Formats: sequence, structure tokens, C-alpha cells
Amino acid sequence: MAYVMDIVMRWGHIVFGVAWIGLLYYFNFVQTEYVKEADDSAKADVMAKLAPRALWWFRWAANCPSLTKGKYAYDFGDTGNLTPLVKMHTLGSSFLPPASHAGGLRYHGMAPLVSQLVDLGEITPTAYSQTECFDAGITFARAEGIVPAPEANHAVKGALLEAMKCKEEGVSRAILFNLCGHGYFDMQAYTDYNAGRLEDHAYDESEVAMALAGLPSVA
Repeated sequence: MAYVMDIVMRWGHIVFGVAWIGLLYYFNFVQTEYVKEADDSAKADVMAKLAPRALWWFRWAANCPSLTKGKYAYDFGDTGNLTPLVKMHTLGSSFLPPASHAGGLRYHGMAPLVSQLVDLGEITPTAYSQTECFDAGITFARAEGIVPAPEANHAVKGALLEAMKCKEEGVSRAILFNLCGHGYFDMQAYTDYNAGRLEDHAYDESEVAMALAGLPSVA
């Protein structure tokens, strides 16, 4: 791992990743462990019915733009305000995303270490709409033969934009991005995009401001 990071830091001029909260605990500790013990018919049922539905919600789990619209402040780590206060980029623990998103899966904050890197200026957060990201994913799939997971499309979008910028400027840079998953269980999402059924949803700035106004006071 250290060797890989050394290569990245030495040769990567620009690095793109996806900052989000998902359901990895479910896939890693629940579904994966169950599939190990299930018989063939049960495994087939999981892959045909359960996994696609879980992944559909999975891609909505990071639709709170805490890094780009949030505030770097102390906040509760849960919506019930029971956890210790954590300094992070947050939209406020009372913030709710648009109704079309999976409200029960959304998370209002970002990891403290990632938040600190942003605050120090070491990394720069950028938000893209879901439709432009799907368009980037399709472009990547046609060029590379790999269908990216919907969440990975955000990193793909950033990398494509930077590549076009390099082309326009006539410069050569090593652009690295994290293709954090394939989209073969998310084909319904691509079908919806191609059929024009996916829409971009703007966040109500007044609701964000209201949630941020409720941040706990820290002396």
C-alpha cells in the first residue's frame, strides 16, 4: 500500500476521488456474509432481486453536498443529537435532502479528516449534477468498455473535465481517479438516464441556512 501511495504522490499531478457515505457496511457485513452461506437458488435470488434494489438506494446515499454547501463547524454526528460533537463540514444535523432522495440514508456531515484537508486547502471539493455525471460515465464506458457505478461517475466527470482542460491548454498531466465500483448492478439507473427519467434537484438554500443556524454553540 505504501508503494502504491508513493507512486500516486510522485506521479499524480491531479487526483480525483468520491467523498460520500454509502451502505458498505450492509454489503460487506450482511449481504456478502449471507451469500457465503446461502444455497445456489438463494444466491441467484439475491443477485436478481435484492442487490439491484439495494444498489438503487445506495447511489442516493451521498446526496448531501456537505463539502460544497456545508460549514466547517462542530456538530452532532447523528440526527438524534446523541453523539459527541465532531468538527466537520456539515449541513446541520436537522437538514433533510429533497424528497426524491433516500432521506433515511442521507448523512449531513463529512469525515473529520477529509473536512480538515479541505479546510487546510489540501483538497478542493466540487459538486456535479447526476445527469452530467451519467453522461460522463457513458462516455467512459464507450471508450474503455467499463460501466462505472453511478457514484464513481462523479470522479469520472472531474477527470474528463480536467483532461479536456489539459487538451485546450496543450499541457500533459497525469490524472488519477478512483473508479470505486462497476455499474453492472445499476443498469436500471442508466436505463432511466437514457430514457430521460433522471432529473437534477437543486437544494433549497433557505433550508440549508435554516439547518446551519441550528448548529450547537461551542465556546
